[in-house]
Amino acid sequence: MKNVFTLLFVSLLMTHGFAQSPKMVMVEEGTQASCGPCASQNPDFDALLDANSTKVVVLKYQTSWPGFDQMNLDNPTEVADRVAYYNFGGVPTGIVNGVEIADDCSFYTGAPACLDQAEIDAANTGTSDFDLDISAELNDGILEISGSVTATTAVAGDLKLRIALTEQTITSADAPGGSNGETEFHHVLKKFIPGSAGIALSNSWNVGDTYTINETFDVSTITIYQFTELEVVAFIQDDGNKSILQAAKDQSVPIMVSFQNNAGALSATVPDAVCSGAQSIAPTVTIQNGGNATLTSADIVYSINGGADETYNWTGSVATLGTEDVTLPAYAFTATTSNTLTVSIQNPNGATDENNADNSTDAMIGLAGQAAGQMTMVLNTDCWPEENTWELRDGSGAVVQSGGPYAGQAESTITETLNVPGSGCFEFVFMDTYGDGLHGSQWGSCTVDGNITITDGQSNVVYSYDGSYDAPEDAGLFEYLLVAVEDIESAEAWNIFPNPAQDFVRLEFTLTEQLPLQIALYNTLGKKVQTIANENFATGAHSLSADVSQLPNGMYYINVVSGEQTTTHKFVVSK
Repeated sequence: MKNVFTLLFVSLLMTHGFAQSPKMVMVEEGTQASCGPCASQNPDFDALLDANSTKVVVLKYQTSWPGFDQMNLDNPTEVADRVAYYNFGGVPTGIVNGVEIADDCSFYTGAPACLDQAEIDAANTGTSDFDLDISAELNDGILEISGSVTATTAVAGDLKLRIALTEQTITSADAPGGSNGETEFHHVLKKFIPGSAGIALSNSWNVGDTYTINETFDVSTITIYQFTELEVVAFIQDDGNKSILQAAKDQSVPIMVSFQNNAGALSATVPDAVCSGAQSIAPTVTIQNGGNATLTSADIVYSINGGADETYNWTGSVATLGTEDVTLPAYAFTATTSNTLTVSIQNPNGATDENNADNSTDAMIGLAGQAAGQMTMVLNTDCWPEENTWELRDGSGAVVQSGGPYAGQAESTITETLNVPGSGCFEFVFMDTYGDGLHGSQWGSCTVDGNITITDGQSNVVYSYDGSYDAPEDAGLFEYLLVAVEDIESAEAWNIFPNPAQDFVRLEFTLTEQLPLQIALYNTLGKKVQTIANENFATGAHSLSADVSQLPNGMYYINVVSGEQTTTHKFVVSK
């Protein structure tokens, strides 16, 4: 079992007789979106901090363990720097003013034992060696930070000024993938400016000595989920003993851009792949307000594979540099080997867009691979197979087969036959409850990564996951065809037309000997929707028709069975 650690808070509550400034309480926490204790303990902890927003400055580090955390991937290096600086043993771990005290700080029994209201009050009414002022504004993507450090008493030490850009709130919708159930994450580190080592200050200060803060940073170089949540945190730390002498924050960062009305298309989200034939998807586009005026309306124009444009008239309210995910009405298209969604944002606030450079985005939609014959899954487990399950889902999302967990089968090879019920689109979904997938080698107690491979009856690889990365969930789509090991030997010249079909579809074939044939029409879920024929056919040419006028648009299969031999042919209904 992977390690879970108690939340350990460390603090220094010091009083300096000669200081003149109230001392802010600097709280740092190592936490993680796949850490179970973090989810149970953070709500009480955050409530305490929120109730003391005028007394505390908060900075949180989303670590790379114990599982998956998208926010860590945004800046893993600087988070690792601070983890090493404090030598965190696990998460959740808290640091208060940088120095350890002998408190029992377990959160398992409820509210934090090592940081309570009395301690916050005592620290805040104490005095500091420094005045620290910080402010910031964002101008056309450049964060401009200004302020000052002033000594209020004589002080010496290995002093560093650390400035951090955070997001005050990040939701699981913006940063998905964590497995502990937390939906909000607060005061999350985005970037130290200029870096985690901090800015070296003089090692010796007299009363009245000052340092002027003047830093800039291009925020386009990092991931920001919501610009309206930006916060700048600053603190003075003695690297000799890690004590924090003063802290400050600016939670209201003004945002200005060069345009009044400007709507941009940041990105579009579509399925990684679809099956062949007629398809319909509802894409999601992330729009951004690139203007100073609140964005309240825009036209979203989109198409797939150069088809007819569809226009969605969006309305809402998005502040400057704010974003919103908009799910568009479904778009019907015929899938090809490579499919492209194109999106353009027009007419922001009913006005002319002042910057067309950011109006458009596109997204690629792949074509699922085809499979036939017996489907076989081979799972090589890591050290925690009790965390692993999988599902085989049909085109409607219904689970047709599942497997796991595999308790007691660590570092084993598990072989399963997938019982695909019929022709159509199917999705294999692998799940790991801890969030790290089969990436076992990242843990000191495990030396292997697991892996999964699915092959069909012709040894084609339909799905694979090599376990080299964290995967709370990993999925693969494939199109299954009802094709036997041998096609019908005495039949030839199969032909289906018209394709696409509107009112009827005709099947033509030639037999070299008399054969009993069962001929039926199936949808993509493997459900028989029509029997075309079930009789003995004489030698020679044959032509059969099927009425498809009442069928919905989409892909269908004509399946022909003769004894143990089968052949399947696809066609599309498009009206």
